[in-house]
Amino acid sequence: MSNTDGGFRDHLCTYIGAIHILFMVCSLVLVLNLVSFVVVPRRSATFVIIVLNFVALVPISLAAGYMVLYCRNVPL
Repeated sequence: MSNTDGGFRDHLCTYIGAIHILFMVCSLVLVLNLVSFVVVPRRSATFVIIVLNFVALVPISLAAGYMVLYCRNVPL
């Protein structure tokens, strides 16, 4: 396979400002969920929501963080 100029990741780098904000918001919500994870009782319905938040936010945060690091090396 040949390496072509500009791929999907390079195209996403044009939206790095929004991706950076997404990463910061997801990180903040993950920190708040960690605090809630310790405080909320294990058998409550709120605990289930906290676990679902972790399941959704961890991959989004990892993907956004990867894009922030990747776009540092891509000239615009």
